[in-house]
Amino acid sequence: MKPVTATFTMCYSIHKDGWTETLEGLRFLVKQIEELEKGNNNINCIYLLRIVFISSSYLVEQVFTQSIENYCTQILSNESNETSNKLTARLMTDWKENNSIRKVGISRAIKEWPEILTGKKLDLSCGSLQAMRIITKKRNDIIHKLNDFTNYSQPYEIAKSVLYTSVEACKEIEKHFFPESEFSYQEWVDTYPIEQAEHIRQNTI
Repeated sequence: MKPVTATFTMCYSIHKDGWTETLEGLRFLVKQIEELEKGNNNINCIYLLRIVFISSSYLVEQVFTQSIENYCTQILSNESNETSNKLTARLMTDWKENNSIRKVGISRAIKEWPEILTGKKLDLSCGSLQAMRIITKKRNDIIHKLNDFTNYSQPYEIAKSVLYTSVEACKEIEKHFFPESEFSYQEWVDTYPIEQAEHIRQNTI
């Protein structure tokens, strides 16, 4: 008998933060919805799809919050004049303390804050950011209207679209504040890609 040699390799990825953990959970949920739909288990599909809407909204909220924080930090670090630096620091500290997302809501924050900080609005009238408004509204309906049991006809396709839209919206938001930088989670998205899909549309939910 000839000796046989086998090699077994193990590897693992360390999550960057809650965003990558949430994304991985969403990828799993989308696959679960696909399997449930194949088995005509539409009721459980709906329950999981509700979680997809809520968690996808969280992805966008986290990237938006991080972008705001990083942008403010960058402004402070780039100030060269000492007097100007102290004034900017005081204004930025006051702005962050009195303009929390909890106070104004994510929808209003995304609409108003980018222009306040950068002088330029986010374009919410097209693409992933327009579609994201549909997801945010649905997320609010799910959380605040306990009797929301929309009968989704194609839960798997909707789940794919919701996840795809939210990730693309995250990229657009971060690019608005840091146009010269690569998306901060691009390496993770490249390693663990999501399925391509169309942006979510109002007539699909």
